[in-house]
Amino acid sequence: DTQGEQSNKWTVENSLESLRSINVWLLSIVILSAYCGYKSVDNFSIYLVDVHKQTFSDSSKITTVIFWLRPISAFITGILADRFHRKDPSGRVIILTVLLVLTGIAQLLLAFTGTSNLYYALVIILSAAAFAFALRAIYFSVFGGLKIPTHLVGTTVGIVSLVGFLPDVFFGYITGSLIDSSPGPTGYTYTFIFTALCLIIGPTASHWLYRRVKV
Repeated sequence: DTQGEQSNKWTVENSLESLRSINVWLLSIVILSAYCGYKSVDNFSIYLVDVHKQTFSDSSKITTVIFWLRPISAFITGILADRFHRKDPSGRVIILTVLLVLTGIAQLLLAFTGTSNLYYALVIILSAAAFAFALRAIYFSVFGGLKIPTHLVGTTVGIVSLVGFLPDVFFGYITGSLIDSSPGPTGYTYTFIFTALCLIIGPTASHWLYRRVKV
C-alpha cells in the first residue's frame, strides 16, 4: 500500500513518465499542427482587403460570420466525434485526422484562388475556418485514450499545451513577414502554402497515434 501511495504522488521522477510517452508527443504535434490552421483565420480579413479589394467594413462583416461558425462547428463536431467513439474507441482520432487533411486542402485551395472569384474564395475561407474551429473542439477529447495516470494529467496537459500552442510565438511573425515581403496575392499564396505545410505533419502524427491507441 505504501508503494502504491508513493507511485501516485507527483514527483519529478514520476512526471518524467509524461515526457517519455510517445503518445503525449504525438498529440502535442497534432495540436501544434491544428493550431496553425486556427491561427491562419487571423489573416482572412486582411486577405479579403488586399487581394479581393473588399472594404474594411465588408471584411469585418465577413469576419463576424466566420466567428459565428466557432460554436456551431464545435458543437456539431463534438457530437460526431462522440458517435464515432461509441462505435470505435479510436473514432475521435479518425475524425481528427480527417479534419486535419481537410483543413490543409482548404489552405492549398485558398493559396491558388487568385483574385478572380470572390465567392469561391469566401466558400474556401468559411470551410477552412469551420474545419479549424472543429479541430479546436476535439483535439483534447482524445486525451482519455492516452491512458495517462491520474496523478500526471495536469503535468501532461501542460506539456501538450506548451508544444501545441507554440504557433502563438512564431506563426504570426512568419506569415506577417511573408505578406510584407511579397505584397499582394503572392504574399498570401506563400502564407497559405506555409500553413498547409504546417498542417501536413498533423495527419501523419494523428495516424500514428490512431495505430497506437487502437492497439
